[in-house]
Amino acid sequence: MSIHNLLIYQREEIIQGEVWRVLTGQLLHLSIEHYIYNIVAFLLLYIIAFQLHSKRIFWLSVIWCNITTGIAIFFLLPNIIWYAGASGFLHGVALVMIIQLIKQHRFFGLLFLLLLIIKLVYEQVFGTIGQFGFNVIVDVHLIGFIFGALYLVGQYFKKPA
Repeated sequence: MSIHNLLIYQREEIIQGEVWRVLTGQLLHLSIEHYIYNIVAFLLLYIIAFQLHSKRIFWLSVIWCNITTGIAIFFLLPNIIWYAGASGFLHGVALVMIIQLIKQHRFFGLLFLLLLIIKLVYEQVFGTIGQFGFNVIVDVHLIGFIFGALYLVGQYFKKPA
C-alpha cells in the first residue's frame, strides 16, 4: 500500500478506525497542479501572516481549520467517500488572515473579504470556478470558511491570559 493510499481521506477506512485520515487527507493532492494551487494559496496566506506579524495566529488557524474541516467533512458530507486537498481548510485560514489584514489595512482587507465571499457564493450557486480534471467539492470550501469564522469568534471571546 502506498503512503498516498494510507493517508488519503477514505470514509470507510475512517469508520473502521483509521481516524488520522480526517487530517491527513487534506494534506494530499490529486495532481501536481492541484498541489501547486494549494501550496501557492498557503504561501500567500503565510506571507500575509508574516507581514502582519501574525504567524502564531496563522499556525493556530491552520491547525484549527484542518481539524474541524476534516471532522465536518465526515459528519456533514457523508456522501463524500474519498477526499484530497487543502483548499477547504485554506478558505478558513484565508478568512482569519483577511480579518488580521483589515485591522492594519482596512481597504485591502475589506476588498479581499468581499472577493472571498463573492467566490464562495458563486461556487454555491454555479459550481466550481475553472476546470481541474476532477470534481471540486465546493461545500468543503464553505465549511472551511465557516470554521475560520468560528475560530475568530472563539478568539474574540477568549479571556486574556
